[in-house]
Amino acid sequence: MSDDVREQLAEYVRLHPTTSAIEAVAHVGADPARWVDVVEEALAAADPVAAVCDPSNAPEPADGAEEDPDPDRPNPGGDADASGSATPEPRDDAATGWGDVDFSTTRPDTYPPALLDRERWMGRKG
Repeated sequence: MSDDVREQLAEYVRLHPTTSAIEAVAHVGADPARWVDVVEEALAAADPVAAVCDPSNAPEPADGAEEDPDPDRPNPGGDADASGSATPEPRDDAATGWGDVDFSTTRPDTYPPALLDRERWMGRKG
């Protein structure tokens, strides 16, 4: 996977020679903790594209992190707890003002009076 990241970074640097390291890394979706220093060194070189592609210019693993066999893959599940399952952010509906709302009884075709006078207040395709 690191070869794919190198190729993507090299192409981005080639097309955007005035880019910053963090911009290039963010654009390709690489791990900033591993790749920003590599791109910064490459941008300071005479030939940044060749420097990014140079395998001797290897990214360091993040401090305190174990070496991941596939470090550049996205983490769609977010952070995992001790069991390894992703833990979603807890919702505090009371803090947002919706904690005690009861949606079990609704009144269809009832609209706020301020919106009744408007010709178009709801988007509709068609």
